[in-house]
Amino acid sequence: MRSTKMIAVLGLVLASCQTTTNEPELRTNLPPISMEKADLNNDGVLDREEFDQRLEVLFELRDGDNDDELVPSELPKVNPEAFDQADQDDSGRLSKEEYLYLRDLDFNRLDTDEDGTLYRQELFKW
Repeated sequence: MRSTKMIAVLGLVLASCQTTTNEPELRTNLPPISMEKADLNNDGVLDREEFDQRLEVLFELRDGDNDDELVPSELPKVNPEAFDQADQDDSGRLSKEEYLYLRDLDFNRLDTDEDGTLYRQELFKW
C-alpha cells in the first residue's frame, strides 16, 4: 500500500515537470547583424525596430537584381528549411516581409531573456 502511494506521488511529480524536446532550434545560417551598424541610438542594445531597420538595408544590399525579392542564390548560406518556412506563398522567392520573418527567427532565438532587445552578449551566441 505504501509503495503504491509513493509510485502515485512520483508519477504526479514527474507529470508536473516540464519536458524538453531534443529538437534543434531552426537556424537561418545567415551572417550576424553588426551591433555597430544597427544600434542607431548607441545605447548598446538592439531593439526590434533597430534590428528591422538594419534588415531593410541588408535586404536592399542582397537584392542583386533589384526585383524586390530574394532567391536562394542571393542568400547563399541560408538554411533551406528556414528559407522554406519563411517562403509563405511557396514562390521560391522571399519578399521583404518574408525576409524580415526569416531574420526574426534569428532575433527570437537570440533574445534568450525575451525582453524584445538584443544585448551584445546575446549577439555573441549567433
